[in-house]
Amino acid sequence: LEVTDVVADRPPPIIRQGPVNQTVAVDGTLVLSCVATGVPAPTILWRKDGLLIPTQDSRIKQQETGALQIRYAKLGDTGRYTCTASTPSGEANWSAYIEVQEFG
Repeated sequence: LEVTDVVADRPPPIIRQGPVNQTVAVDGTLVLSCVATGVPAPTILWRKDGLLIPTQDSRIKQQETGALQIRYAKLGDTGRYTCTASTPSGEANWSAYIEVQEFG
């Protein structure tokens, strides 16, 4: 009896375009992209400084494209944001550092 693992034959997902380092003003809007490909289509998760970003915050929304949108940025939003694309055969990560500053 030979059992073949279909998942093992598939490559892990690839992030084609990830977030970029950026500085945004307090109360500004921030969009962090995460475009990933894979079979099956990868699940996109976002972390800030290693912790999953809570989606119950009304300022923060993950778009259908996988991008993360943060509205009305606060100084506390400063940090390292990591997009993780995962499929049963593996995962890929892409990080960027976001700084929120008071201007004026």
